[in-house]
Amino acid sequence: MAAEQHDATLAESTRLVIADVDGTLVTHEKVLTPRAIDAVFALRAAGIKFAVTSGRPPHGMDMLVEPLKLDEPIAAFNGGVITVPGQSAVLRENFLLPEVVRQTVQLIMPHHLDAWLYTDTTWFVRDVSAPHVAREQWTVKFPPTLVHDFGAALEHASKIVGVSDDLALVAGCEKDAQTALGGNPYDNRFRWYFGSSDDLRLNLHVQRFAASPAARFAVRNYETNGHLRIPMVTLHTTGDPITPVWHELLYFLKADTFARAEFIPLPIARYGHCNFTTAELLFAFSAMR
Repeated sequence: MAAEQHDATLAESTRLVIADVDGTLVTHEKVLTPRAIDAVFALRAAGIKFAVTSGRPPHGMDMLVEPLKLDEPIAAFNGGVITVPGQSAVLRENFLLPEVVRQTVQLIMPHHLDAWLYTDTTWFVRDVSAPHVAREQWTVKFPPTLVHDFGAALEHASKIVGVSDDLALVAGCEKDAQTALGGNPYDNRFRWYFGSSDDLRLNLHVQRFAASPAARFAVRNYETNGHLRIPMVTLHTTGDPITPVWHELLYFLKADTFARAEFIPLPIARYGHCNFTTAELLFAFSAMR
């Protein structure tokens, strides 16, 4: 009886669950497990809709449609392109400005990085044997299209990636990108890195950067505004090496009075990114009002 009451309360307070794909819905080996499938069907049985979002291209999530019986819009490129399951229709596209695309490609090429360009339907590469192409193809379950130049695809680009295993080349490209964009918007002068065998030595030798005010101004439209109007519960591992847990505090300080009352952060004392147990996830859903 208690379990049935809990399910009823959860269904009343939660109407939709949106899940990331890599590292969340699928394993690090990119496998959709029977346990994940069962969890999605359990949500629907409780009257809760389910949808996915990812930095992947639209076709990179086709492999999820049938096993999960997806029927809600799919947000590819983290919302850059929104489609119905199966790609039968595109609901919304947010292409990059062609001039920005050209500038970005021209920035990548001289540094001998391999450039990948994605449109809403196609993944273009200039060398199918380049680093990480095979891995990406295995992940998204469809092959790239080989081209000598990107041509007309520059007018319909949703995502651009510069790829190399040579960290020095990547660092050089990053430095030139900072110059072209007016500086670096990120600051790690007071960041303490941890998780290594010798954190003190790591932090004494890591390169430090100060954020450029001009660059910070340029990215302001891509940041959260703190105007939360619906309840939000967040789970965050305290040892997250990708997104530091203190981002929770920054959002709380940014949030207005109304948003603070709707914001419920749940810190999890563990190392890893999105490294949660099933029980912790269920508790987070139950905490939503």
